[in-house]
Amino acid sequence: MISIKKNHFLIWGVLLVKFQVIFLCSFAQNSIYLKEVEFFGLKKTKPQALIRFLEFDDDDIIAENRLPELLEQSSRNLYNTGLFNRIDIQDTIIQDSLYLKIFVKERWYIFPQPYFLLEERTFTDFVKEPSSKRLTYGMGVDWQNFTGRLDNIWTGFTLGYSKRFFGYYYLPFAFPKSKLDIYFYGLYQKNKEVNIGSHEGKIERHFLVDNDFQETHKYLLSISKRLSNIKKAILEVAFTYKSFHDSLYIFRTNYLTNHYGMEYYPTFRLVYRYDKRDVFAFPLDGYKFFASAEYNGLAKFSTSNFIKLKLNYSRFHPIGKRWNFGYAGYFHQTFGYKIPYYDKFFLGFGDFLRGYEKYIVDGTSIFMAKTDLKFAIIPKRITSSKRLPGKFKDFPFGVYLVWLNDLGMVNDISFNNDDHFLKDRWLYSTGWGIQIPFIYDSLVRFEYTYNHLKQWNWFFDLVIPLR
Repeated sequence: MISIKKNHFLIWGVLLVKFQVIFLCSFAQNSIYLKEVEFFGLKKTKPQALIRFLEFDDDDIIAENRLPELLEQSSRNLYNTGLFNRIDIQDTIIQDSLYLKIFVKERWYIFPQPYFLLEERTFTDFVKEPSSKRLTYGMGVDWQNFTGRLDNIWTGFTLGYSKRFFGYYYLPFAFPKSKLDIYFYGLYQKNKEVNIGSHEGKIERHFLVDNDFQETHKYLLSISKRLSNIKKAILEVAFTYKSFHDSLYIFRTNYLTNHYGMEYYPTFRLVYRYDKRDVFAFPLDGYKFFASAEYNGLAKFSTSNFIKLKLNYSRFHPIGKRWNFGYAGYFHQTFGYKIPYYDKFFLGFGDFLRGYEKYIVDGTSIFMAKTDLKFAIIPKRITSSKRLPGKFKDFPFGVYLVWLNDLGMVNDISFNNDDHFLKDRWLYSTGWGIQIPFIYDSLVRFEYTYNHLKQWNWFFDLVIPLR
């Protein structure tokens, strides 16, 4: 009996060794090793700053059947840095070694920015009531890829309707081994006009001729950890100070949480972002998840204390060569009874429900769901024009017909819940639009929508609707 058991153990041992040998041989035959990466076309950008956006490192062992997927994602990562007009990755396999040649066309990186703009909520608002009252003018510079390490510096000033002095600096991989990015931001601003509320969804503003109505100081430090090329965790610390003219209390007594004519508080914010969209500026494939939690206030160092939570999810599905379906869901929630009016969530400022752009709806919680069914009249592709300068002659272009549907609800339990119009009920709209992705990741949108109020509305904008 004992000898039979030993024979069984011996047989199983031989079979196990044989299986391991076959498996290792099979793995070795289907694996390749990254040996070399070369970049061509770089004039400003440092190659070592781009290596981190590839989905593999030197001497990585790569399953050969995954190579097309990794090359495609690496190309997307590089394009989404916003530094290049065109990217082409060529791979060569010699025996079991992989050699990559990456050809790029750099964009223009220095943008002097003369400011001459009308500070309306939307372009449609200005068309309906044209006025130069809210004219802001000034000068700034946006210098991308400042040192060739993908960093960005932006500074400037404006005068007129809104006086601003601002600046920020962003440095990815400030600490390469830890994969930490750093971002600094500062703003000083004065306004003669303040949006103090709404009546039946229409914005109410008050303007002072001889005095500034509002003064703002805001400073922010952000440190983000790259968990991978598509995952990032962010910690932000900020401080906000706002002061208002005494006449504010004549127009509205519950705009602020106190009667001192000022609000000040620190903000501590945690963010998690998972972004696997193909092209951030006009996604047609992939998905994005975003979550943030922020606490505003700190005992004696603040006039307000409240919490904000945000959850966003969007997904995009290609359907054949010309069709695409995208959908997105948004949930924003504030905890706290006394919240400054300007720091509530809004539909009509920042977040828009299509078909309701002309209305302002403030609240402590917002839910939105959006869908886009796109048909490519002209599918998006990189286009070249010999008439444009070298840095601008390669650009994306396409024309898409869109059937859109939006659904949303706003709730408000704050102490300054004065306008109940469009709150605590479902809002929904449908319509058609044209979307045109264009040069340097810009987007042109024309939309004609119908909402539950039985209103037809046309709208023009330059912001991506599903983010």
